[in-house]
Amino acid sequence: MTIGRPHLPDAKLVRVQAVDGSWIDELPPVPLDETVTVTVGAAPLAAVPADDLVSRGYRIAGIVQVAGQPDGAAYVDLLVPDALAQAHPGWWRTLVELSERTFALAHGPVRLLFADELTLHARALGTEHRG
Repeated sequence: MTIGRPHLPDAKLVRVQAVDGSWIDELPPVPLDETVTVTVGAAPLAAVPADDLVSRGYRIAGIVQVAGQPDGAAYVDLLVPDALAQAHPGWWRTLVELSERTFALAHGPVRLLFADELTLHARALGTEHRG
């Protein structure tokens, strides 16, 4: 159980369907030297070569077991800071077109629903205990 609210930038959680580790090949590379953290819905989805992740600007933050979801849920969730999306609208548009859903973290209920998952992203970003 998450205590408190993880400290994260203003962001969107972007859900993309995935069937195996090849999901990384479907995503557009993250612009410049930015990094986007990713949680996966099943352990096999984390089986992506580290070089492929790094070269495309993504980092796996953890595996998420969501209540009510079957084991092996076929999705990955990307935490995309609003500033990154605004600075690179073409990249953002491509990512949104690939997405199944996009959740705005500015909405309190979304942050509550995804609190445990967002904690994994905060840890990966090194922002878990700020603020």
